Amino acid sequence: MQKVDRTGSVRRGKISPDLLEERAKCNFNQAELQTFLHGGEEKLASWKKFADIVGNDEGMRNNIGFYDLSPHEMQE
Repeated sequence: MQKVDRTGSVRRGKISPDLLEERAKCNFNQAELQTFLHGGEEKLASWKKFADIVGNDEGMRNNIGFYDLSPHEMQE
């Protein structure tokens, strides 16, 4: 019998099968919820523009290695 790994790992690029299963059960319009939570189409567009600016800037982009740093290293 083969053991099934039920956990995900950001470092290994694996997503937990349980999480994938739950995501597949989504029964609502995710785009509509996103628009509602951001306060409307205009604010959502502004947020996406800001996220693109931050995401495209190497110095501002966060990665999983950040959480391996000490508090002092994080401040630097």
